[in-house]
Amino acid sequence: MLGTAIRWLAEAPCGRRHILLTPVRPWGDPLLRRYAADGSVGIGSGLGIAPGPVLCVGPSLGLLAEARRLADGTRLAVVDWTVPPVHGWAAATGALDLATGIAAPPPPAAAYAALEELLLIGFTGAEPALRRRRTRATDLLARAGFDLHYVQTYLVARGLDATATYGAARFFRPPVWSPRW
Repeated sequence: MLGTAIRWLAEAPCGRRHILLTPVRPWGDPLLRRYAADGSVGIGSGLGIAPGPVLCVGPSLGLLAEARRLADGTRLAVVDWTVPPVHGWAAATGALDLATGIAAPPPPAAAYAALEELLLIGFTGAEPALRRRRTRATDLLARAGFDLHYVQTYLVARGLDATATYGAARFFRPPVWSPRW
């Protein structure tokens, strides 16, 4: 999958330096090592890096947000080695699965409405009305089978800051909860 992502990025030369984002040093994987050794690839992130095509490998929520910012309208390839996977991000962006050539399906209408509600109101503010709206949206998503990581990666893909999504854990409950005695 990594080789496919690298080839896909190379298919559309844009005259900009490619960016490699990964939470670990790429030296363990020979393919990543060769890709990083290419003079047209910059490793890392930060405000001083010019936007360009991004290869994001095994991303955290923060790395996904940074990849989105750095791609800035150019190609963004995410190689998902993480557990749990970034299905929410893929659904929000309509990401293309390079192995199958099929775009990720968007969430169903009711789940989409709940996700957009969470995007609108965020996870800060303790007003009772906001708490009820958050709880209603997260309960609907949990009952529909969406997990916390799906919700977080979806919201990051739609532009919510990664650290702002950590508050979702306070509201997100599994659909069936029973105390452990």
